[in-house]
Amino acid sequence: MVISPTQKPTHSFREDVKINDVSCRHIYTQFTTQTEPLTQFRLFHALSKNSNSSIYLCRKCDLKLYAMRISNKDSERLPTRTPHEYIQYQREIFREIRELQSFFLSPFIWSYEDGLEIRSIAEFYHHGSLQNLLDRDTNLSENLTLQLASEMVEALHTLHTAGIIHRDLAPCNIMFDVSGHIVITGFSQACRSHSTVSFPLHDTGSYCAPELILAWAHDFSVDCWSFGVLLYMMLFGSHPFVAKDENENVAITHANIIHSSLIIPNTKSISWAAQDLIINCLERNAALRLDIGQIKAHVYFGTM
Repeated sequence: MVISPTQKPTHSFREDVKINDVSCRHIYTQFTTQTEPLTQFRLFHALSKNSNSSIYLCRKCDLKLYAMRISNKDSERLPTRTPHEYIQYQREIFREIRELQSFFLSPFIWSYEDGLEIRSIAEFYHHGSLQNLLDRDTNLSENLTLQLASEMVEALHTLHTAGIIHRDLAPCNIMFDVSGHIVITGFSQACRSHSTVSFPLHDTGSYCAPELILAWAHDFSVDCWSFGVLLYMMLFGSHPFVAKDENENVAITHANIIHSSLIIPNTKSISWAAQDLIINCLERNAALRLDIGQIKAHVYFGTM
């Protein structure tokens, strides 16, 4: 299976952006090996928030829109690393991802320490995210799901081949470009495969693999688990282990992911291949879980 962004997806939607000018400017330097001139950004309204960080819409002096992630240094505190060392590590990861030149990957472009905060800038995609699409259509057609899933797998295969684990594959981090192709963002938790102990995960949400929640050693297979959750949600319109009214309770969410049985609903006719892929991605034993190469070669993608 090889996916090219020259192929036109079968879906199209747009979320218009309302800009409310509410704040001032901040100064950042770009991730390059050379010194870049300082540029100014104007901060607008919040796009999303969680316990560790907030993402805001912002605009550069050239009028291009970006997404700015603002996190407190305390939330990024690591047992063996200072926030400055963490930023330096992230800069290296972002640079490596950009050098991959994948149409389906979009890491942060700038990062900056500002007092007690860490601010990072990424491309802004005004056509919305997979989360927006799932909020509109509780379950997607199998044809559309196949197209989106194939692009996710192509992106993850590129990432894993380069030795990088995303570790935060969630619907809000799957964006759509102007042509409707997926673009994976949200690389603030990304790390190299040999650095998972030195750079443990700060936050474990409902898309994380059991071994991440349990703070066990982990590898590339955590992304394969998250992909399985996303595939399930696209096909069935709900999380495989967490009910909507339980999503706010972290303890229940984690307990369900670790212990609850996987149930494939019979309310919708889904191909055997799709069900088999989901079951083998959501294998709790990471050693038995499909890796990204096996997922890419799965019969589910045989028609691509």
